[in-house]
Amino acid sequence: MQLMQVAINEGGLRCDCFNTILPIAYSKMRFKPIARTKWNNEYAPQDWDKETYNKYQEGEPDDRDQ
Repeated sequence: MQLMQVAINEGGLRCDCFNTILPIAYSKMRFKPIARTKWNNEYAPQDWDKETYNKYQEGEPDDRDQ
């Protein structure tokens, strides 16, 4: 959380992330979602492992259920 506070103090206004654990951390710093994008395998990080993130909508964390 200290790093987030430094980012805010330096003028940070937005946080991009996948819908895993970061949205919870960001909300504690009073950030709110303003947009969501459906998961697209074409734009997944090169080393993205769906098995590792399987508990987040079968490795495709896109906010389908929110």
